[in-house]
Amino acid sequence: MNLGVLAQLTSRMVRTPVTAERVLSVSADAAVVRCRSERGPMVVKVQTGGKELASSERMALRLLSRAGCLATPVTPIVGVSVVVMEDLGDVPTVRDRLFDFDAAAARVALEGLAEALGTVHRYGHGLHPVFARGRAGPPRAEVEASQLQEALRVLPRVLSPIDVSVPEGVEALVAEAVQRLAAPGDAMALTHGDPHGGNALLSHRGVVLVDFEKAGRRHVLSDVVQWVVGPPLPVEVREAMLASWQRAVAPMWPAYGDVEALQEALQPLVVHRGLLTLAGMLTTLLEGDVELMSGFGGRQVLLSVLSGLRWREDALGVLAQRCLDALDTRWAVPLPRYPAFEETA
Repeated sequence: MNLGVLAQLTSRMVRTPVTAERVLSVSADAAVVRCRSERGPMVVKVQTGGKELASSERMALRLLSRAGCLATPVTPIVGVSVVVMEDLGDVPTVRDRLFDFDAAAARVALEGLAEALGTVHRYGHGLHPVFARGRAGPPRAEVEASQLQEALRVLPRVLSPIDVSVPEGVEALVAEAVQRLAAPGDAMALTHGDPHGGNALLSHRGVVLVDFEKAGRRHVLSDVVQWVVGPPLPVEVREAMLASWQRAVAPMWPAYGDVEALQEALQPLVVHRGLLTLAGMLTTLLEGDVELMSGFGGRQVLLSVLSGLRWREDALGVLAQRCLDALDTRWAVPLPRYPAFEETA
């Protein structure tokens, strides 16, 4: 990436001379650079992951920033492939807290993440029709429903190397989940799509969510389920996160304030998340382990997901137990543990 060219482009956008100071991060989807101008420091993000990802993030940040949602970076200028955002400084992320050894600090950070996500959802409920008119990215709700149907179709082939069969009843669970995903009704919102701890900055005003490449219109609980299925968090921490999220969205979805109602609404999303994880990861992991953004190995994460699902009293629970029985003899890896909760998870 040519920082001089980026500075020139940004200078034209903000109408004042800009100097590129430091590359903050580079990935397959984007490069993030700290810049400085007469207006002060700013962060410039160059999106390189393709039109769909770029359009999703541009539209989401523009709408949320204009609406005054401070759970996202203030974003005054959005171009075709360049986004200019406020500079929040060299602050830690929620993920950093999870890999420290301070359980109390990690819990506070996670509750802040949940509150910030709820704030985005509260704003996003009113903004999702505008997001749709902007044709930003693919129709996430329909795409994810289709992905779940495809996961069910390929599941027998994926499971055949470990001699596991798909139990009767999984198809009915998938059918219910597909219906809920494709037609969320009043639960439709503009959502983040990838709210892991590395995308949550601990700023001076609380947790701020970044990296909206996977933003889209989908069931609001599609974000929430990501810390219900998979992360190796203590039960009381997950419950505290759900409570923080519930308080943030209470004005928009008062029904979700009831714990039992929320858990019932989450179940089709758990089916979606669990089956997509199994169908999407197993084939690769049978060939060899991979390092994930969470900081854990893929095999650890898949075993953690299956371990959480096996307690379900339905066909998905049966499937999870069958897979665990088969994989325990193949993979000698421990379940993942965040250092912050090493003694409590």
